[in-house]
Amino acid sequence: MEIKASGPSELVISGEILTLEDYMQIRKAIVGLGTLESLTLVILDSSFLGSAMLGFLLVLVREKNVALSILVKNEKLLRHLTVLQLLSVFQVKQL
Repeated sequence: MEIKASGPSELVISGEILTLEDYMQIRKAIVGLGTLESLTLVILDSSFLGSAMLGFLLVLVREKNVALSILVKNEKLLRHLTVLQLLSVFQVKQL
C-alpha cells in the first residue's frame, strides 16, 4: 500500500488496505495533515476497508465535523460501502 498527498487535504491511496498497519499508516497520514475542514481520499485499488478504518472515518465525519469525500475506483469496494449504507455519510463517488 502506498499513500501520496496530492493536495493540502487530499490523499491518494494505491494498493490493498488489508492490515492494521495499513490502517495506522493512513490514520497517521490523515492526522499529519493537521486540523481539517474537508478531506478527500482517493482509493485506487483496495476492495475492502476494515472496521478500524471505517470507525476512524466515522469519527472524523460525526465528531470532528470533517467534510469527507471518498473517490473509489474498485467496484467491489463501492458495493461494500453501499451494503454498509455509507455512500452518503462518506460522500462516496466512483472514479
